[in-house]
Amino acid sequence: MSAEWLLNNAEPVVRYRTLVELLAIDDEALLQNTMSALLTLPQTQKRLSLLHALDYSKTHGSGMTNLENVLPMLNDFGLYYGMLASIAKSKILKKLPR
Repeated sequence: MSAEWLLNNAEPVVRYRTLVELLAIDDEALLQNTMSALLTLPQTQKRLSLLHALDYSKTHGSGMTNLENVLPMLNDFGLYYGMLASIAKSKILKKLPR
């Protein structure tokens, strides 16, 4: 399976991670369009909405709002710490259901 096939056929999560992690593409417009598609996915919105409920006093545990569970789920979608900081400051997060 080629990277081109992934870009043409995969869901936004895989397309974004292919561009960033496999191909190291730095085309800002392409990355922004792919990120927009990624952020509109219901699965991504659900994971981002967990940031509202994040319980910083409970770092470890099995709860969905524990830090050790929320961050890896977002990381799986290609959303990393620096990116999450900018998302948290944006209107995107404020529009998500609590």
